[in-house]
Amino acid sequence: MLFPPATLGFVREAAVGRLEDQTALARIAMADPGGSLGKVAQSRISELTRAAIDSSQDEAALRRIAEGDPDNEARWRARQRLEKLQVEAVEKLTDTEAIRRAALEHFDDAARRAAVVKLTDQRTLVEVARSDANAWVRAAAAARLTEADALASILASDVDDDVRAAAISNPNSLLDQARLRELATTGKPSCIRQAAAARLLVVNADDTVFDQRTGLMWAARDNGCDVNWHDAKDYCARFSAGSHQDWRFPTLDELRSLRDLGDELTSFIKVTSQYLWSSDVFADKIARPLDLRVGTKLDISPTHWQNLRVLPVRRHK
Repeated sequence: MLFPPATLGFVREAAVGRLEDQTALARIAMADPGGSLGKVAQSRISELTRAAIDSSQDEAALRRIAEGDPDNEARWRARQRLEKLQVEAVEKLTDTEAIRRAALEHFDDAARRAAVVKLTDQRTLVEVARSDANAWVRAAAAARLTEADALASILASDVDDDVRAAAISNPNSLLDQARLRELATTGKPSCIRQAAAARLLVVNADDTVFDQRTGLMWAARDNGCDVNWHDAKDYCARFSAGSHQDWRFPTLDELRSLRDLGDELTSFIKVTSQYLWSSDVFADKIARPLDLRVGTKLDISPTHWQNLRVLPVRRHK
């Protein structure tokens, strides 16, 4: 069967795009450096190279690529693959001393952090939290400390905000409610405020979450499906959790208080959309949900329903 020239070109490109032989692909790329067939061959070479790197177990070969390959993406992928292999090796460790050495001495930051997550020895955790060169690793150690004095020292002396936030988040840090409220309100930057605010949340066994900052009790999850403003209001009125019957629609300001938790929010309350209805409505024509991600209100019709949820609230007495 004979193909028209244009069709024949597509057939050739499709065939080259399925080749596995990199030597043959290199010959095609060299023979047609500026043409469509050469471009397909070069693209296929890059695809095969990426796949080979992503599945490689040869650390020596990966290091050679990471240190000297002319292709930026190949170098990046090799470094990522090396890191993954190092972390996997640490995660398989069972010997306590081997884990301790990895936490203190491993050359790879991610591998040291993986070892820290497995550590139980508090002396080593204190050493890592105080002296590791990488803030990410120090934060992981601070999150696992049980010694209040060590946490207080880290909170007072570490210059990295994420490490101090990890110390604040740790329930073993002896921060009273007054201090936590202060940090949740005026702490800088936002990760400090979020860590302190999260410490003031109480997760109850009855699917409710009590925020000690605001005195508000929230449902532990939103309604879970698209809903318009009127049905959202009815949902709150009918809602029952924790033997309480006085649940209601939250105001915009009450919803904004949840944003102080930042990424910590989803650890305590399950929200299935970034848009939550508020009770705020104007002239029965404009309703105002909050965009949790950016903190802004939307002015939309109360009959709108797509991607909108509602989270019941009540004032804890």
